[in-house]
Amino acid sequence: MSWLVEGCLFQVQASNDWLERRILPLSVDQLRWRPRSGRWSIAACLNHLNRTFGFYLPKIQDALHGDRHMKNGEHQLRFAESEEKFLRQMEPPIVVPMNAPSVVLPGSAVDPDEVVDQFPYLRTRFADTIRWITDVDAGLSIPGSIHPPVESLGGVIALLVAHERRHLWQIQQILSASNFRDYRIAKPVPGDSSGQ
Repeated sequence: MSWLVEGCLFQVQASNDWLERRILPLSVDQLRWRPRSGRWSIAACLNHLNRTFGFYLPKIQDALHGDRHMKNGEHQLRFAESEEKFLRQMEPPIVVPMNAPSVVLPGSAVDPDEVVDQFPYLRTRFADTIRWITDVDAGLSIPGSIHPPVESLGGVIALLVAHERRHLWQIQQILSASNFRDYRIAKPVPGDSSGQ
């Protein structure tokens, strides 16, 4: 499981760096802009990601707290075939459309400032939670998963980072859209001369 944890920690750092470089320079209007009716804005995508982390983090922490007696050495990480298939479909580019569970749908009035503030905080909590779990059984069940068939500890951790990549890819499509309003940001981004 150590390779999964290391990959997750790398993803957390990359996501936080991406937020600082690509999202913080955007205006509130840009964060709220939708590519077309019925599609999510950047703020809605970020809110959905934050809600998903907020949903699963307590479940992971509860499972780990109840699993202290199982910490007796490295466990082999093996996903069930159904988990593995679902995780592959979650990865970008988006080929298989998926409906978000209602509990993690973006709110009707997303506050972009709050969403942007929560983003690094939740990823830091996630990193702190998983940093010390290399000796826990990856097959440990996570009750109440809203993404069946993913129900194991290893599967949920892998789901969170694959799900994040999926929606960061979605946000990149918004940023790259030819009609993205005022995409050329007036405020220069340090070290980014491309404007993209």
